[in-house]
Amino acid sequence: MTSDDKTPVLSGAIGEYCEFDPPAALEGHFQCAWCNTLRPEAASLSAVVPDGCVDIIWIDGDLVVAGPDVAVALSTLTPGSTVIGTRFRPGAASRWLGLPMSEIVGGRVALSHFWGALAREIAQKIGAASSTVERMRAMQAALCRLAPDVEPPPADMGFAFNALKTESAGPGMAVILDRLDVSQRTLRRRCQEA
Repeated sequence: MTSDDKTPVLSGAIGEYCEFDPPAALEGHFQCAWCNTLRPEAASLSAVVPDGCVDIIWIDGDLVVAGPDVAVALSTLTPGSTVIGTRFRPGAASRWLGLPMSEIVGGRVALSHFWGALAREIAQKIGAASSTVERMRAMQAALCRLAPDVEPPPADMGFAFNALKTESAGPGMAVILDRLDVSQRTLRRRCQEA
C-alpha cells in the first residue's frame, strides 16, 4: 500500500512499534514509553484501535494528548517519520493535565493547551535530538523533572481499569465494587474522571 491510498491501515502495521518501561521516576504515573517508526512506503492514513488509554505523543514536531479512544481514531502520518509517546497509567492523566478525561474522550489536544509554553519548549528539545533514542530520552527527562510535583494516581483506579478491561474473564462487577467499596455510580464517575 502506498502513501497515496485513502484506506486507513492499522497503526501497528505501518511501521516498527516498540514499547519500553518508563524510568523509575515515572513508573507510578506512566505504564510505558513507545515509538513507532513508519516505513517510507507506509500508508499515511493510520487507524488506531481504541484502548481507552491516554498518551502524550510527539508527532511531526508537536506534542499532543491523545484522549481515551472509544472508537477507531484516524490520523494522517508522514511516511518515514517516527512517532514517540508515553502512556499514562489509569487515573494519572487527569492529575498531569488538570481536567477530567471525560472532557477529551476521542480527542487529540495540543499539550500546550494544558501546559502552555512549557509544552512548546519540551517539543523543541525533543525535535532537536539527533535520533529516536535521544528524542525518547528528552521526553522522559522533561517528564521526570515534572513528576515530583504531580500526585500519583490512586492504586484502586489501576485495579478497576484492569479488572474492567478483562471483566469477561475477570472478577465481575460485584467483586470490583465490593473491593473498592463504592457504588456503581461512583465507580463510573471516577473512571470517567480518571
